[in-house]
Amino acid sequence: AFKSTPQNKVEFVLNKMYSTLQNYMVGQITVMCIVAILNTIGLYLLGIDHAWFFGLLASLLMILPYIGIAIGSIFPAIFALATMDSPLYALGIVIWFQVVQFLEGNFITPNIVGGKVSLNPMISMLAIILGGMLFGFAGFILALPMAALLKVLFDAIPQTEAFGFLLGDPGIEEKRIQLEEQEIEPIVVDEVKEDINETNEEK
Repeated sequence: AFKSTPQNKVEFVLNKMYSTLQNYMVGQITVMCIVAILNTIGLYLLGIDHAWFFGLLASLLMILPYIGIAIGSIFPAIFALATMDSPLYALGIVIWFQVVQFLEGNFITPNIVGGKVSLNPMISMLAIILGGMLFGFAGFILALPMAALLKVLFDAIPQTEAFGFLLGDPGIEEKRIQLEEQEIEPIVVDEVKEDINETNEEK
């Protein structure tokens, strides 16, 4: 598909793939920060000591999609059983972390990470679900970056642009490149005409 493609466009696609992976990492870190804050708020309201530590630990375990936060809730729950006077505190921690996990999986990650890599939120969720069903934990982790890279390739090949549009709207940079490609020829023609006019006037 790239045999007759200008070298500058191939370089642009490769650079775009690299920046997409960077944006994915930035989005993932942003989600982790949001989840850490939500976890900490819940633990703080429940009166659990070391709320920041447990909240941050659970967010770091998000590297295991969907179950990471659930696993992270076990540690503060056990701590609450050992230090609080009622098992209801541990139950409250588990419930709160499940709420955070629901928000993360259905709203936060699809919108923030998906938005960073120009993926539709619905497509992001479907990619994560299908990736997990087909490839297990590795599929959960790699689903979004792989879908984002596929979108970059689809957008770059005229025959598959429709598939790229289904995965998400073109990013700002792609739109700028498209506009430049559409406008460059008229601009060049106008400049040539101006040069010819100036030369005639000087004569």
